[in-house]
Amino acid sequence: MINKTVITSAPGKVIIFGEHAVVYGKTAVAGSLGLRCYAKTEQTNENAVHLCLPDLKVDRLYPLDELKKLKDSIGKI
Repeated sequence: MINKTVITSAPGKVIIFGEHAVVYGKTAVAGSLGLRCYAKTEQTNENAVHLCLPDLKVDRLYPLDELKKLKDSIGKI
């Protein structure tokens, strides 16, 4: 299998005022910070989703079969 990797990032933001006002079509004042959030996705031979959030000390492996069962059970609600 070919290993495919995609890395994306987005700047942090600060909203001075008007955060909820934009829901009603009003103006808000916002700016970007010198911080970024990064996400990396890789296709692997594992039949699972690996969630790794080192800053939060989270490292979990979710087998796809369990995620499919969860999706199916949520769809029945």
